[in-house]
Formats: sequence, structure tokens, C-alpha cells
Amino acid sequence: MTFWTLFLVVSLIYHVELTQGNKCVPKLFENAESVVCVCNATYCDSVVPVFQMDRGTYAVYTTSKAGLRLDKTVLLFDNPHTNYEDKALPVITINRSESHQTVLGFGGAFTDAAAINIKNLSAATQDNILLSYFSGNGIEYSLGRVPIASCDFSTRNYSYDDTPGDFNMSKFTLAPEDLQFKIPVISRAMQLSTEAGQPLMLFASPWSAPYWMKTNQDMTGEGTLKGDISGEYFQAYARYLIKFLESYQYYNITFWGLTVQNEPTDGFIPSFPFQAMGWTPTMMRDFIKEVLGPVLKENGYADLKLMILDDQRLLIEEWADIVRALPLKIVWDRWKAIP
Repeated sequence: MTFWTLFLVVSLIYHVELTQGNKCVPKLFENAESVVCVCNATYCDSVVPVFQMDRGTYAVYTTSKAGLRLDKTVLLFDNPHTNYEDKALPVITINRSESHQTVLGFGGAFTDAAAINIKNLSAATQDNILLSYFSGNGIEYSLGRVPIASCDFSTRNYSYDDTPGDFNMSKFTLAPEDLQFKIPVISRAMQLSTEAGQPLMLFASPWSAPYWMKTNQDMTGEGTLKGDISGEYFQAYARYLIKFLESYQYYNITFWGLTVQNEPTDGFIPSFPFQAMGWTPTMMRDFIKEVLGPVLKENGYADLKLMILDDQRLLIEEWADIVRALPLKIVWDRWKAIP
């Protein structure tokens, strides 16, 4: 049997109190390589939480092709080979005196597709699914990504202001997809995460500006914002992003972060099939410094975390070097960026 060990939890001091979670009820679809777990109105699998451990014990959570899903096993350090038939176990050394990059958390995206599918289920099934993702007896997602307007997981192309020339965003309005689907699902997820002791950190990502702001007059395909950084279209787009943050805040949904653009290189690909908008690293740097940064500060969002290159790792060094070449701290006193 092939196993993937997802994480190892080690403690040498405390007492362990084990409970049995709901096991996965497996379902195998045609041509699938592995099973999925059934979740419905009356039953959904759950995860045994990480309790404090007895001295000399550790917990392994295992997911397997055969159907184990975060299955918890408590083992002993002093005789590990009694726990597995395979005697050639790897040696894991933990050096608690040396730390590296901090992991902020794990999560998923609140796309139109995800929210529409969840809201089309019965109320009890909806809640069981969200419990399995966000509660203390689930996998405890702590991060959530929210598309700004439509994306490639939407049923249609739409923005929040399709009125050409509305540079002041006076016609800005959220879509039915937000009001009927995404906002209710996000609100429940936030409640469950808070109850689990780990409030949900949300970040927003735009796929495209409204069509009339773009050089190709289309939310899809090859195109960038019209004009230059100091022009009316870049200014209007910054206001568009602020309006989104304010509109969600009205429903008590606040954002920890913002990516400036989803996959910024897609907008340079001819006939690109879904919502996209092109940015070079220099364009993005100057937009943050000259337009977006000041507008965020003026509107009370100076603590928002900005993320660049929401794209492929191949480009990360080039983008980071170009963006960080400018003293961005002058934009506002508490500016933060995460490449």
C-alpha cells in the first residue's frame, strides 16, 4: 500500500486523550485512481484533533490511495519498528533550535463554482461540508482566496462596473454570485474558523479589470489597462479594488491581503481563453508605488498585505528583484509586501 504522511506532530511532555473520528465512507468513481469520501446531510468524515501527547509518543496522520484520509495513529519513539511491517523507515531529525520560513496556513479558494455547488445542496449538507473544512473536527483551513468579480471558475464573464467611462465607480455593485453564493459561504466559514480558535485569513485576487478599462475591450484574451500609470484608467482601477474591499466589509468580511493580479503574464498571451490582464514587474511596481499604495492608505487599508506575482515560481526571482529595487516603504509608513 502506498502512503503519504501529511504531517507529524511531536510532543514529549503532555497527556494524550484520543477520540475516534468519523471514518471516510469511500466512493470510487469510474476511471478514478482513488476513492473520495462521501459527505451528506447525515454523515461526513472528520479528523481527530491534535491533542497534547504522552511523553515518548507521537502522532502520524496518513492519507492513502486505498482510502485512508488523515487517519491518526499514535506511536512510540522507543520502538517504532513495531508499528509498521516496513522495517526500512526514514529517520526524521527535528532541530528545534533552528527555524526557517513560517507557514501562514493552508486553505482554498471561494470561487463562484465552489460557492454555487455548496449552496445548491441541502442546508444540512452545506454545513457538514463547511465543518469538514473549517471546524476543529475538520482539516481547519485557515486561509481563503476570494476572486474579485469573475474568473475561470465562473459561469459567465462579469465585472462590478460594466458602465464605460464610470471612472468614479458610481455604478459599482456586487454581483448575484457574491450576494447569493460567495458571501454566505464565506461568512459561515469565518464563523467556524473563529470557533475553532483560528480566525480565517482572507485575501482577494482580481483576474481582470472591467472590459472598458482594457486595451482589448475584453475581460479575456491579450490585454492590459489602457494608458499609463498616471492616467485615469489606472486611477479608476485602484478605486475599483477599494470598492470591492468596502463592499465586502459591509457584510462584515474583511481581508488580510490582496494580490495585485492573478497570473499577470496570462494577459500577454494572444487569445487567452479566460479572464486575464497583463502586467510586467515594472508596471506592477509602479502601480503599487504611484497609485494603489496611496489609495489603500487614504482609504484605511494601510495594513493590507500586498502580494506580487500571483503566478508561476519560474518568474519569482526576476519579479522580486525588480519590485524590491524601488524603496517601496516611501509609499506609506506601514506598507508590507509578500513576494
